[in-house]
Amino acid sequence: MRIPLCIALCLFGSPVLLNLGHAQPPHPPDRPWKKEIASDRKEIAEQKSEIKDNAGDAREKEQELRQQIQDAVDQGDHERARELREQLKELHQQNVQEKLQDKKELGEARGKLKQDRHRAPGR
Repeated sequence: MRIPLCIALCLFGSPVLLNLGHAQPPHPPDRPWKKEIASDRKEIAEQKSEIKDNAGDAREKEQELRQQIQDAVDQGDHERARELREQLKELHQQNVQEKLQDKKELGEARGKLKQDRHRAPGR
């Protein structure tokens, strides 16, 4: 009885044991959440860069108007200086509104990133 049991074990058990030692590791699961997080981070970086560029442009335009106002005052053209002050006031209000909108959009993008990070497994 021992011999047939040993033969059966050798014939049928060996391939199973050999396969256990050489089993392929499972393929890593697809991780779409990593792509989402990377995409969100890239979007935030792009928005920050755009906001910085917009702020610099706005600052330059306002500075140009201030210089034009100063030039008009130096030349004694008070009517032109008043008109330029009105333009500066309107431009500044518009720039402030754009800045607030940019901050709102950036906050939304950060919120999306936060949601994606919370949904990621194994935080």
